[in-house]
Amino acid sequence: MIEPVSVVDPSAPRPLVEVPGVSAVHDPRPPLTRVLGAAATALHREAAAPTNDILVSTDGEVVTAAAAISVAASARTPEVARAVADELCVQHPTVDRITVQVRRIA
Repeated sequence: MIEPVSVVDPSAPRPLVEVPGVSAVHDPRPPLTRVLGAAATALHREAAAPTNDILVSTDGEVVTAAAAISVAASARTPEVARAVADELCVQHPTVDRITVQVRRIA
C-alpha cells in the first residue's frame, strides 16, 4: 500500500510560531480592543480580528501589519523580532508599517 505524501504549499503563509526563537504568538490587539471586539461579537457587530495571528489595519492612508510574540529565553530577542518582521514583510508586501511586539521572554 502506498502512503500519501504531504506536500507543503510554498505559497502558503508560514505561521509565526515557526520562526526560530518564537515560543508563542499572541493576539496583537491591545487588551481593551480585544474586550470591545468580544462585546461587538456578542452584539453581532463586525470587528476586525487578526488573521493567522497578524493584524492588518489601516489608519488613514497607512497600512500596518502587527504581531505579538513571546521569545524563547535562549534566543536573542532583537534577532527574533527582526525575523518576525521579515516574515510579516513576506506575507504582506504592500504594508507601510510593521509592528512586532515582544510580550514575554520565556
